[in-house]
Amino acid sequence: MAGLSSGTANPTRQKGTMVDMENDRTPSNTFREQGPGQTAARLGHPRRFLEVVDSTNSEAWRWLEQGAPEGAVVVANSQTQGRGRQGRRWESGSGQGLWLSVILRPRLDPAQRGWIGAMAALAVLQALEDLWRMGGGPGAGSGGGQDTLRRLAARGPCNAQFSGASFLTLKWPNDVLAGGRKIAGILAEQKSVPGQGDTPVVLGIGINIRQRPEDFPPALRDAATSLRQCLGHDVPLPLVEERLLVRLGEQYGRLQDGRVEELRRCYCRHLSTLGQYVQLVPAAPVPGAAPELGSLPLRGRAEDVDLLGRLVIRQESGEAVAVSAGDVHTVSDASSAMPQRLASEESRQPGQAAPGPGLQALQEWLEARPAPIRLVALDLDGTALDPQSRPTPALVAAVQALRRCGVRVVLATGRSLAATSAFAWDIRPDQPLILLNGAVIYDLPSGRPLVLHHLPLELSREIIRLGVELGLHPFVRQNFFQGDGIVTEASLPWSQRHHGYFAGFSSFGRIPGLADQLPGPPLKILFLEPEEDIRRLQEELQRRSWPLEVLVYGEPGRETWGLEVFPAGVSKGSGLAFVAQLFGLHPEQVAALGDDTNDMAMLQWAGLGIAMGNAGLQVREVADFVAPANNEDGAAQILQVLLSVCRKAS
Repeated sequence: MAGLSSGTANPTRQKGTMVDMENDRTPSNTFREQGPGQTAARLGHPRRFLEVVDSTNSEAWRWLEQGAPEGAVVVANSQTQGRGRQGRRWESGSGQGLWLSVILRPRLDPAQRGWIGAMAALAVLQALEDLWRMGGGPGAGSGGGQDTLRRLAARGPCNAQFSGASFLTLKWPNDVLAGGRKIAGILAEQKSVPGQGDTPVVLGIGINIRQRPEDFPPALRDAATSLRQCLGHDVPLPLVEERLLVRLGEQYGRLQDGRVEELRRCYCRHLSTLGQYVQLVPAAPVPGAAPELGSLPLRGRAEDVDLLGRLVIRQESGEAVAVSAGDVHTVSDASSAMPQRLASEESRQPGQAAPGPGLQALQEWLEARPAPIRLVALDLDGTALDPQSRPTPALVAAVQALRRCGVRVVLATGRSLAATSAFAWDIRPDQPLILLNGAVIYDLPSGRPLVLHHLPLELSREIIRLGVELGLHPFVRQNFFQGDGIVTEASLPWSQRHHGYFAGFSSFGRIPGLADQLPGPPLKILFLEPEEDIRRLQEELQRRSWPLEVLVYGEPGRETWGLEVFPAGVSKGSGLAFVAQLFGLHPEQVAALGDDTNDMAMLQWAGLGIAMGNAGLQVREVADFVAPANNEDGAAQILQVLLSVCRKAS
């Protein structure tokens, strides 16, 4: 697996101040028992900190050659020659991130060593998950924060039920992404050191923590992010280091115990690469390939990661190739496009559904593809509901028949729980429900939310102030547990448009000075205004580069447009990714049906994205297939096709 390389470290040591050096040359027992058959490594002792260093990996190699023990760690405030995979430069400014290298002396065979980089990436992701659960705010490392850490330790090493799970993903082989942007990287190096037995490994980890968008070079601003950008505030560096070393110790212990299959399953649950059509440039010739082709880019569907940590790619020829190292990028899949993919605008009029024969073509395509659909996500309004906002008997029957065939069906809606419950009882989908466009994942039978994505409090206040300055009403959904309640700013003039919106809620209030009175972080902030005002607000939000997900919906000529603000990375797509992870499914095993702009992320994430015939042009363009409209019971027709495919395969 990429990220574990052999080579010589840079022998030049950077001048700088060394602090807290070698505070314990003899670590107490490197491993500790975690449970029956489980071991966790104690990492982080001794610890060497430098203000400035050429590279923490280079410093770790120098220290290792002097006899540093396993578990020793080098931390630097900044690196002048930080490096990543394949010789790339890693931007590591002073105090902007955690720049750390750990010395390992693994007792592993060569095949298992291929998992070290992936193991580290999984540990980084889980450490960031911990910070999401804790809120990551100032003071999180003391008082209540310590109680939180104890609760985290009891949850086990691979638990994804929290608010950051669907936002944080892995990209093969060992990149950690937040909202699709790189937040952390891994560089694992190994080489023999005379007289030191097993080949040691220096594991370099860089986590972006405090950078603002302008801190990254222009070429990286759209590709990289930081913890501050994701959470909206700073996180103490010692807390990040503490969580990282704990999680790294757990995963390293799992690898040392030989629990590779367990590690592989946990890694794959977070791997966004799987199910995607990719192009991979191998770092070395592919075994078995012709010499003239062995290092050329490979294109195909990323199907799996094998027990050696290699990415398995199914090429267009049908041949599967396993690659141990290289650069992988998602590309469009022209060769396996849907048979009724959206036609060009010259041949399709807005609102026109796919022709009738398209459903038969869809069924034939589904029957031929290797990955069967095992999960279907249904939008409600405009999709599962007819124009009178009711589920049809045909749709309800199709949902139940699919479930009996072993295909899960979930609802994904912008509605709240109160506005969804009645439909859930009528349709009887699988659980959990994806609510508020992915901000809430809720298990109806147990009556508890699995995920609550809140906007950071201070950032929410800034958004409210901006809206008020522009003369726009911010509607704030404050607390999930307050049911269908919502509040807004009292100082602005009231309109019939706003009164009509409020009339649909069980409780509402107008509060003067709402930004200052906001008691806690809200789930979302909504604006309902004419298109011109919504566009103006959208531009202002984009100009500020706040870590937000901004959803705009409306149609030309419509009097009222909407703009919803959620935490960065929150969407129906992220909600569906979380639910799929709960069921152990990859995107290729998931279908999604929707009709509006808030469905686009879900349609793009799923292996099969289906737009309704009543969907707008923007939505149909991102879909794989255009179904009949909701006034033709199009969703029920699609479910019947999926049911036929399922029954044939059974």
